[in-house]
Amino acid sequence: MPATPTGAGNAGLKRLARHPLFRGLLLLALLLLAVWVIAPEALDLPSLWGHFRSADPAWLTAAVLAQVARYAGAGLLMTLSARAAGVNAPPGLSSQAALASGAAARIIPFGGAGGIAVRAAYLSRRGMHEAAIAGYFVLQNLLGTAWLLATVLLALLLGAGAGQAGGWRAILPLVVASLLGTALVAYLMLRPERSAALAASLGRRLDSLVRSRGRRSSLEEALPRILDQAAAALRIGSVIKFGLLLAAFFSSWTILGDMASLHFSVWSLGVRATVPHTVLAYTAASLAGSAVGMPYGMGVTEGAMLASYSALGYDLDRALSAVLVFRALSFWLTIPLGLLAAANLRRVRAL
Repeated sequence: MPATPTGAGNAGLKRLARHPLFRGLLLLALLLLAVWVIAPEALDLPSLWGHFRSADPAWLTAAVLAQVARYAGAGLLMTLSARAAGVNAPPGLSSQAALASGAAARIIPFGGAGGIAVRAAYLSRRGMHEAAIAGYFVLQNLLGTAWLLATVLLALLLGAGAGQAGGWRAILPLVVASLLGTALVAYLMLRPERSAALAASLGRRLDSLVRSRGRRSSLEEALPRILDQAAAALRIGSVIKFGLLLAAFFSSWTILGDMASLHFSVWSLGVRATVPHTVLAYTAASLAGSAVGMPYGMGVTEGAMLASYSALGYDLDRALSAVLVFRALSFWLTIPLGLLAAANLRRVRAL
């Protein structure tokens, strides 16, 4: 994967921003956002305000702080990834870029395209080359997958009836899960050859499965290229070494912060959910939302959370109030703060 000078990357982004097709897609995304997300939320603001008024202020404050921790963790990931690649990216600016990325992902929601573009533009502006930026995104995706698997595993191990006593100590299992996810990513980074061999072995099994059915497929044809790209990405990670291991730990807190925010929101409305139940509800919602895609995924995400809590025996009305409060914190809190952060980054020429 060749390294491209930063100036060329910025010029390409500017040309893309001026392209009529990109502008048309942006307008379409904004219209869909208004129809599917903003309008229903705006019409239901009085009801939403009622949910907030009935919430416990202490737990609600904890939910807000958990959202702040989420973006602080994402900022630390960018800072440490940049420094490991020999580029300076101050934590304050990186956290603002993470917040701006969160807002962009909600305004241009398709596959998180807006958020990805903001983070790539910020890292490019700080001086990272394309290969290092690709390594950062690979790390983030690897950790996200590993961390979700670790949390589900932990939730199943803890069992359905574990720990009815929530409280501040209830978040400790999530910290343990983040360490498990980090350990898995550390293994991938320190043993890239073994990881690549594992990927190749899996690829051969898939290849033989496709051949046994007597037909070629696009997967079979694309598999060698996919494995080459995966091996190259793992080598990028192994070169950066210790800095990325630290980054992996802090990036786990981006998911941890969001999940903690859901847990505290649920508790603020009197739903005494256990941590394993919140882990399962959040993971089910994440998988459902990713499968459907945005903006439709927002309703599917809420539905998956509600279905999970209801199936686990919690009061549906209170769970609905809690999910709406969490969604408001995640959506309405992120967009205005993210736009302010983006404006400040443009002012200091960091974006």
